[in-house]
Amino acid sequence: MSGQPFSSYLQSHIFAPLHMNDTFNADTTAAGMQRAVRLAQGHLVIFGQPVAARELHGFVSGEGGVISTAADMARFLVMQLNGGRLDGAALASPAAIAAMHTPPQQPDSHYAMGWFAQGAGKSRTIEHNGVLSTFYSEAVLLPESGYGFVLLANANGASSAFVGYSEIKRGLIALLSGATPTSAPVGVGTLGLLLGLITLIGGALALRSLLRAPGWLQRARDKPWYWLAAAIVWPLVPGIVLLALPALLVPLADRSFGHGILARSMPDVFIWLALCGTLGALNAGIRLVLLGRARSTRRVEP
Repeated sequence: MSGQPFSSYLQSHIFAPLHMNDTFNADTTAAGMQRAVRLAQGHLVIFGQPVAARELHGFVSGEGGVISTAADMARFLVMQLNGGRLDGAALASPAAIAAMHTPPQQPDSHYAMGWFAQGAGKSRTIEHNGVLSTFYSEAVLLPESGYGFVLLANANGASSAFVGYSEIKRGLIALLSGATPTSAPVGVGTLGLLLGLITLIGGALALRSLLRAPGWLQRARDKPWYWLAAAIVWPLVPGIVLLALPALLVPLADRSFGHGILARSMPDVFIWLALCGTLGALNAGIRLVLLGRARSTRRVEP
């Protein structure tokens, strides 16, 4: 144990020896924004377009609280590829660096000590990313070629992370490995446009159904009970999916996120489900009221 606060330890044992003069660690997002006077404006990605937004307040000490520049991160990656040394400073032994980059044999995993080991041969990588709600980063080492790179972005969202940044990363790995990069079939802008069209179409259909609700009872008079049940439950599906979204994404993300985080990471999906879910709930409610009135009328008829 060093007896130092984590931020102080990073400064004295890593940032200062590597001359990472524009890098520091913050305990909270608020402290980071206050200290980083040249911090870029963060953005959410909504329907493929960046929208300026404040970062969520919270505790980020650790790798999530490191604020840096591309030039400083390049020095850190050179040290990682050079057996723990840079410009005469030795931060770790070659054996320690190798251990950091090597996943354990048991259990079977790609995760080493803060790094993911991926692929094999010339395209073998040691990498890790950093994700906040309005910022994104990727650090990648290619041990076979001795190259490395870092991506720093002041915008984040599910579409940009999985369709945009991942494609940039794969393209750079291919170039540095002597391969030919391939382009993705769908870009962030195209995906955003598709989600926008789905939202407009879904909202228009839900609104059309809502406006036609007064005549729905006439069309439903001779239908069996299970048809009526389906007609009431179906408009509620978008709202149900929205409420269940954190649980539905656990198998894909291998972790749990609340609605607040998911709304910032996939705002277009939230807008789509919220719009259709709200209109659907109104539609289902009106249909229930119409059915209740119809049954009451039948009971009092002479």
